[in-house]
Amino acid sequence: TDSTFKRIILSNGKLIKSTVVYSFFGDGEIKEIHKYDKNGKLSGEQLWFDSSGILQRKLTYINGKAESNGYFFYPTGTMLGQRFYRNDNQVFHGINYWDDSLPMEKSILHIDDSGNVYYQKNYDRNGNFLNEEGRKNR
Repeated sequence: TDSTFKRIILSNGKLIKSTVVYSFFGDGEIKEIHKYDKNGKLSGEQLWFDSSGILQRKLTYINGKAESNGYFFYPTGTMLGQRFYRNDNQVFHGINYWDDSLPMEKSILHIDDSGNVYYQKNYDRNGNFLNEEGRKNR
């Protein structure tokens, strides 16, 4: 089953500073790595992998919520997209890439404070502008 965990507790000898939890697929491949602060909230870089060991996503958490840049990957290992998080919501800008060895932009996203895409510019595999969706100015 996929429920094998390894927990590492980091402390200064008296107080728990943080905890790192590893989970594995049934075949032993790593599934997730999560770091928690002394209060048990997700804190720092969090990692998710697919069953073949390829990184699927990487997000930074502060006080239990996604904050800063988040990265998402295709099963080939190339970057699928990048998002910026604030208070657990995607905000500002996002970028999607083509599944290729070169990071060619597939689309550029404008995201509101609720995590909704309100404007998107799309490009072909050569970087040529295709079209836009939504309205840039809200």
